Amino acid sequence: MKKLILFVLLLALALVSYLTYQSVTPPVSSPNTTPITTAVSETTVADVTTMTTESTTQAPVAKSLFDEKIIGESDYPTATVPPRLAGMDIYNAINKYYQEHYSQDEKTANQSEISANELQSLQEVLNNHSQLSNLNVSVDQVTMTLDGQTVYIPRIIVPMTYAAAQQTLPDNDLTILSESMTQLGNRLIMIAYYDEADKTLTVYHLTNWTNPLFTYKDEA
Repeated sequence: MKKLILFVLLLALALVSYLTYQSVTPPVSSPNTTPITTAVSETTVADVTTMTTESTTQAPVAKSLFDEKIIGESDYPTATVPPRLAGMDIYNAINKYYQEHYSQDEKTANQSEISANELQSLQEVLNNHSQLSNLNVSVDQVTMTLDGQTVYIPRIIVPMTYAAAQQTLPDNDLTILSESMTQLGNRLIMIAYYDEADKTLTVYHLTNWTNPLFTYKDEA
């Protein structure tokens, strides 16, 4: 009789333990586990997507360095984006600087187009200069938009690389800048160097007399 009672008690205890386990342990297929699994999966996918986007998406390639346009005919192309500046948002950076740091008088000076006669006169002055004559520069004009306005920029082009020009005349760009400002007044000018071998035009200066807007330097 005692053995029967003990067996019944053990059976009852086992049943209670089983029911308790079932009440606190959800089945594998229970909906309680679904949100956690889904959340982890979605987070993982989002992270992978972000990493993939960051590693494979490239910045749009600019049409030219400053999105400038040449007025009339020219023997030279628009400015090339130097490889180490590729992907950088150069235009928006200089536009912001122009908006914030150029006075209204400086901005107004850039909004008048330079006549063909004035461009020709500047080219003759530079090429007849005692120090600059060996560079044989060309002068044309480009337009671009700065601070929502069309600006006109004379472009002085040296038909050789910057390194070659520096060998011909050290600091030639400073002399070009000084002579150009004397002729045109305090307005933006562009000084660029053309690599005949690569057919690339590299701008080293976009500046007026008081506020450099863009300056490029070769890597050491």
